[in-house]
Amino acid sequence: EEIEGVSQQCAEWLRKVVPGVDRSAREIRKSSVSASRQGKQFSRPDHAAWTQRARKIASDLRKDPRSAVEDAKNLLSEERRYAEATGDSRPLALSLRNFASSVWNTGPDQALEWAKEAWDWEPWDEYTGTTITKAVLHARNAHAALPFAWESLERFPDNHYAWNQLAEVLKKAGRLPEATQIYLESKDRFVDNPASWTG
Repeated sequence: EEIEGVSQQCAEWLRKVVPGVDRSAREIRKSSVSASRQGKQFSRPDHAAWTQRARKIASDLRKDPRSAVEDAKNLLSEERRYAEATGDSRPLALSLRNFASSVWNTGPDQALEWAKEAWDWEPWDEYTGTTITKAVLHARNAHAALPFAWESLERFPDNHYAWNQLAEVLKKAGRLPEATQIYLESKDRFVDNPASWTG
């Protein structure tokens, strides 16, 4: 059975490296609805406070990941309960992406775990797509990241970063002619965006 929101090639790779990946966000939401029907109450969160905490935690993760991981997990647990109870997973996905990007180099496996969960919750968010590509690139290698880079571009063809990210992954994988072609197409497609001229 294909994992929700993931191509077959990506799904097969994720099954190997992320335990429990077959339990999709949809299944988690279903279990939450069942719990809420049994009388479980949920207090309305303070989103501004969550945002402030998330920014501090992301900063702390960049400075000293070991001391901040528990704070990150605590906030994610709160946001996860909210997502499960309401179906609004945007705050959770945002924190997951930000925390993942804070530990690319110091905790690549943790970054991959967080990026994978963000993709489970928000598979059609363009930032989630580029985040998991970069997480796989850091935690594994360019060849493992390629399916995610291609899928991100297919889902979000109007995102110049997805084009440049694919070109970067192709280059790291030693596929220079293809990387050059993607860079040139990006430059032609986004003529008013200087960020697309790099490569």
